[in-house]
Amino acid sequence: MVLNNDKKQFLFFLNRKRIIVLGFILGISSILSIFYVDQPLSHWFHESINGRLDPVAKVFTTLGAGDIYFFISVVGYLIARLFSYSLTHLTWAQRLAETRHRFGFMFLCFLISGILVLVLKAIFGRARPYVNPDFYPIQFQPFTLDWNYQSYPSGHTQVGFTLATFLAILYPKWSWAFFLFAICVGLSRIILKNHYLGDVFAGAYIGILGTFLAWQWKGQMLKLNMRSE
Repeated sequence: MVLNNDKKQFLFFLNRKRIIVLGFILGISSILSIFYVDQPLSHWFHESINGRLDPVAKVFTTLGAGDIYFFISVVGYLIARLFSYSLTHLTWAQRLAETRHRFGFMFLCFLISGILVLVLKAIFGRARPYVNPDFYPIQFQPFTLDWNYQSYPSGHTQVGFTLATFLAILYPKWSWAFFLFAICVGLSRIILKNHYLGDVFAGAYIGILGTFLAWQWKGQMLKLNMRSE
């Protein structure tokens, strides 16, 4: 199995020590943001931008909905499985098997990161920015299922970074575009007053971490196409 340089470089990033360091950096950034950045940044978007970016933000928020990608992964897997029964050509059968494995891996990435983010939302119970007109950043109701108190971490940002990391594993040349998209999803949540910046930092890390855990668990076994393209 021959890896091209792009894939070598990106998989080099998906290393346990680097994931831990990234978690430390984003964790500290998230905590500092909660106390020093979240409120003034939310005020700035509210007063200076004043809804002008809402139409664009809504598009990225829609694209950051997790159910879209769960649906794609399940349907893609089932279609690939269905067609594999009717193929006798070895090359096409192998390609379908690879496609099926990719969709299975995609589902696992979103499942792991999705569970992590839902558990943390319930544990922290942070109020969303719109709950308080002054965007008071330190308002928590731990162990609640109230949607208004599930701001931390950002689920849409988690979805965006899960998708970006998953796609970057497969197509590392375009990793910059995938992560730019994920950042835009995170920003859209701040613009729409559904999350603070601290929530976005945490959601970004969970998306990357969940995909890393899925890769460590099943990615190496799924026979993803890691050959030079």
